[in-house]
Amino acid sequence: MRIGKLFALSMLTVTVFALILGAEVLIPQARIFTNRSDAIKTVEAFGATLMANQHVASLRAPYIGPIFQESAATQAQLEAAAKAAKTAEAGFEAARRAISVLDDGGAIAENLDRAARRLKDITNAADRAMSVPLAARDSAATKGFLPGVAAVIGHIEPVMNKLEAKVINADSSLAALLSLARTAQDLRVSAGSRAATLSPALSARRPLTAAELSLMDRMQGRVEADRERIEAGLEQLGHPARIAAALKAATESYFGGRGRRGQGASCS
Repeated sequence: MRIGKLFALSMLTVTVFALILGAEVLIPQARIFTNRSDAIKTVEAFGATLMANQHVASLRAPYIGPIFQESAATQAQLEAAAKAAKTAEAGFEAARRAISVLDDGGAIAENLDRAARRLKDITNAADRAMSVPLAARDSAATKGFLPGVAAVIGHIEPVMNKLEAKVINADSSLAALLSLARTAQDLRVSAGSRAATLSPALSARRPLTAAELSLMDRMQGRVEADRERIEAGLEQLGHPARIAAALKAATESYFGGRGRRGQGASCS
């Protein structure tokens, strides 16, 4: 498998899995576990924030190719990046709305707003950089994009920690479910980081370096460790049908040998 196909596979399969296990599974499943309105509202805020975080992580896919390529971004690349950035902004807004109905939502939303502003700065700089050829590109914008996105994800973590604590305080029976959702998020970030490692080699059309292969090895180890944690959490919850189906789909598409084989072939 060439590195371009591996990159697309890594980003697509885990994005779908994390989104399904996040908002599309988390909230309906939480309603099965509890009927307390305060817990449900906080779970909805948690799910919306989880979704926003996943949209931020997904920004790497449409941006890093044109950021590192020699030529200026094509119109199609610009449109794909703009669409992803708009989706991330909408995700922040949805999370903000869900948080605003909570008793201490104002204070929690402040941290989310800071993350949203930081992401806007990063994408604006990246948009300017990739609109010109590599030789004329602001190196700070290109080198700072991936660390910047990682920092934004880090800024969202305290928000999710507060929401998770509030949910558990309202109804401790939801602790295992939220832990499972967070693990899915960790898996998404680790797998996305593994895929992002491919970008410089992909853009330069060169083999991966020893350091890049080593980093991919470490990220793959984290991905598989998270997968095992998810399977253990699923067993603890009694294998709910929605979550089991999401895990089965992700296992078949990502862990069914292709993720491992791709790493060995990615130098081609």
